[in-house]
Amino acid sequence: MDVDGNGQLDWVELRGALERVGLPCTPEYYVHKREHSIEQAFRSFDLDGDGTISRTELHRVLASAGIPISHADRHTQEGEGGAISFNEFRRLAAFLPTTSQVGHMD
Repeated sequence: MDVDGNGQLDWVELRGALERVGLPCTPEYYVHKREHSIEQAFRSFDLDGDGTISRTELHRVLASAGIPISHADRHTQEGEGGAISFNEFRRLAAFLPTTSQVGHMD
């Protein structure tokens, strides 16, 4: 990995080594990877595949994960029109920490 043999690993050397083992070091790669993860999560909530998450779908998925929705939470969802589009879901997900960040939050 230390291509120039100076005993230190600089960014160019690290990037080259990571790319040789199949780990791209471009921001675009990680943005695409995050977007793909958000799409997969959305599809797991959109049970009927209509491109939105209804109150019923949200309730079913959370309940199946052991996360109950209180009566007040259901009422709030109804008051906001109910369905969540992919764009709304993506905006919400943008504020969630990635898996690697969860362990490092104070």
